[in-house]
Amino acid sequence: MNQPQHTPPAAGAGLPQTPPGPDRLCRALALVMLVAPFVLLPGLSEFADRPQAAWLQVTTFILLTLFFLRAYRTKEETAIRTSPLLLPLAALLLWFFVGLSYAVNPYEVIKRFLHLLAAGAAFFLALQLFFSPARAKILLWALALAGLGVAVIGMGQHLFRLSLIPQIVPPAATFANKNMAAHFVVLSMPAAMILFLVERTRFVYLLSITLALQTTFLVYAQTRASWLALVAQLTLIILFFLLFHKSNRLLCLTKKQKKGILLGLVMAACLIGLGEGASFSGYRNIVSRVAQSQSYVKEPGREVRFALWLNTLAMARDHLVVGVGLGNFKNHYPRYHNAVLKDQSFSVARQAANTHNDLLQGLAELGLVGLGLFSWLVLQTAATARLSLQGENEEQQIIAALALTGLLAFLVIALFSFPMACSLPPFMAALYLGLLAARAPQAGNCRVSAAKILAYSALAALLCLLAGLNSYNELKADHYLARFIKLESQQQWPAAIRMGQKMVRAQPLRHQLLTYLGRAYMQSGNLLQAEKAFKVSLKRDPLDINAMTNLGAVYLRGGRYQKAQAISEEALAIFPANWAACSNIGSALMQQGKYPEAKDCFARATGMKGASKQVWFNLGTACQKEGDLEGAVRAFTEALAKDPGWQEAAGALSEVKAQKKSLKESFTPSGQ
Repeated sequence: MNQPQHTPPAAGAGLPQTPPGPDRLCRALALVMLVAPFVLLPGLSEFADRPQAAWLQVTTFILLTLFFLRAYRTKEETAIRTSPLLLPLAALLLWFFVGLSYAVNPYEVIKRFLHLLAAGAAFFLALQLFFSPARAKILLWALALAGLGVAVIGMGQHLFRLSLIPQIVPPAATFANKNMAAHFVVLSMPAAMILFLVERTRFVYLLSITLALQTTFLVYAQTRASWLALVAQLTLIILFFLLFHKSNRLLCLTKKQKKGILLGLVMAACLIGLGEGASFSGYRNIVSRVAQSQSYVKEPGREVRFALWLNTLAMARDHLVVGVGLGNFKNHYPRYHNAVLKDQSFSVARQAANTHNDLLQGLAELGLVGLGLFSWLVLQTAATARLSLQGENEEQQIIAALALTGLLAFLVIALFSFPMACSLPPFMAALYLGLLAARAPQAGNCRVSAAKILAYSALAALLCLLAGLNSYNELKADHYLARFIKLESQQQWPAAIRMGQKMVRAQPLRHQLLTYLGRAYMQSGNLLQAEKAFKVSLKRDPLDINAMTNLGAVYLRGGRYQKAQAISEEALAIFPANWAACSNIGSALMQQGKYPEAKDCFARATGMKGASKQVWFNLGTACQKEGDLEGAVRAFTEALAKDPGWQEAAGALSEVKAQKKSLKESFTPSGQ
């Protein structure tokens, strides 16, 4: 018995129809999404995204395990809903995993793959659970209310400067960064729009206010990618109205709905006019932001992202077929930061983790194979959407259409940001994709034996265990990292080392933690352990210029000047504006008595962005040893200008001036 209908058969010999109403798993998955944006742990280095990712991964795999265990209860064949989207989605996930075999940094592959696999599980659950409008509404209400909550918190932060929740770039609500908060809000808006249309008379004003507040927050956040996503959504909705308003009675708005729209427009218009601190500068801020965007279009070189995109294309060209591996963009980008257009934002301290365009980054990381699999998924999604919109059920048609707007918004955001690297956006896209697939007439049933269901249950439980252990270790490592950074800033090196050892034990594959620990060892004088930490870090990421530069400093302090020069030259070859590596080379040359070459290196380093006062001091020392007293005076003076209380520089300057005076007097003829 194989009926490709909207209501799937349940387990059992006769395969009776499953009741279309809500059940516990529906409510549980909806609750997971309702709670997810509000999960944060302020004591962590990444206090928002990592806890949200842990929550989503563990709870989704738990629900997947419960789904299969519930299906196994009768120990007979079970009907599982199928979709043409399952195969390309599974193939894409498999290709993500294959990246482990050739990626420079396997840790990044594992971290991204686990999360995207959990998002794939969310798609599967949405396909199985939300096939009827009654069930779909539960999830839609959860998404809409979560978006409302985030918008309200963000508005409070913007208007009243609330600071109870930590923020990096306000108004960030519970996401640390306002861009991430805006992305979530715009992705939650299709849920509220669907409910506004299908509820007809119930909750109309609440939903109108929800949409108004969400729109207002998007304006406050001034995230251009989210603005474009909202415009794309509205365009698609208008097109849907034009095509289906005659055949779908739910598109004929009631008087109450029209009043609700008017209420929402008036509320949004009033609130948007308010600016930061409840000042009346909202519309001026919009005009300023739009003008800024126009200037970037006229002068592309001013926008850092153009450099990122062009350089990412160069990376994709060099790794055309299979890419560099999921999540490994940042491990290769240092070599490409100046490949086509100089990335003005790139530095030793600040290196791009994402290219702000997930489609380009996906091409670089997954190659043409990944692009082909993604294109297959897009084509199948388009075919599924076409068939879903041709259905006769009006509520199902609206759910399918606006789920499609959510997917469109995700793609627009992906063109200008990195939603695939964040916790919630992939889940939002997966759930909208699941809602769309569940509406399609070609979604049929596949009868699965009890033995296979039991195997699926065991696999889901294993994934749950792996996700739980990985999430626990990630959160523990992040907790220790936050404390380490604080101790490092206070220069409490013994305590920082103990904390660094804990964070490395918690997550040994995360090579950046070894770089942190190595730095603490170096500052405490334990050069042997520092060298070991930096070498292991470089083994996991050979292009880590931070680890290279620090290892050069370790060699320098240990008197291994040729090794210090060699590793520093490697770092400088990757990033020619690395003033610290250039300074290391100069110090190594000076220790070998090569003063003119050392002087040239230090002079070059002082011209680089971010050069420290120590570089100027070293330049003064090199000039003094070479006999260039005028140059030494200028260099020591510059060092003092950067730190007027620096006694060592003041003493060196006085010594050079005295030396210069003595030299001048020695050349003065006697008797004059």
